[in-house]
Amino acid sequence: FEVIQLGWKPSVVAATLSAVAVSPNPVSAGQSATGTVTLTAAAPAGGARVTLSSASAAFVVPTSVTVAQGATSATFTLTTPTRTTQASGTLSAVYAGVTRTTTVTVNPAPPALSISDAMMAEGNSGTRVITFNVRLARAASGTVSYTATTANGTATAGSDYVARSATQTIAAGQT
Repeated sequence: FEVIQLGWKPSVVAATLSAVAVSPNPVSAGQSATGTVTLTAAAPAGGARVTLSSASAAFVVPTSVTVAQGATSATFTLTTPTRTTQASGTLSAVYAGVTRTTTVTVNPAPPALSISDAMMAEGNSGTRVITFNVRLARAASGTVSYTATTANGTATAGSDYVARSATQTIAAGQT
């Protein structure tokens, strides 16, 4: 049995960078998002190191991510600092001389909502009204809607209080 070599070589497709994406996009400030780099073909032996960068202060990415040998994509974490205004920036990924970019938008984190404590001495008859103050930590750029619902604690609905649920709004620019 004799093997004859005909000079045929299987073609090897070199992987290049196809895309970089971020999800969710836009992302809320103070939250993280998942970035994905995608190659046109399987990564070579040893993997494919994709360099990441951004000049934007709106978000932070690692300096690189490695697509494992034989894989076509890899993910990384994008983090955002807390901010009160919207910002955006360009995320760049580079591999094998190919650069791909995407714009990442960071929306301001919603303001914290707080509700004041309220207390009253328990009576044995009649109904009294108790008022709770609801505030935003800072003014929001848009209307904020919230729902307040009573819940049992040391008092029990039906015997100590009347259960209620109410949806309210705080207008843009108000606290």
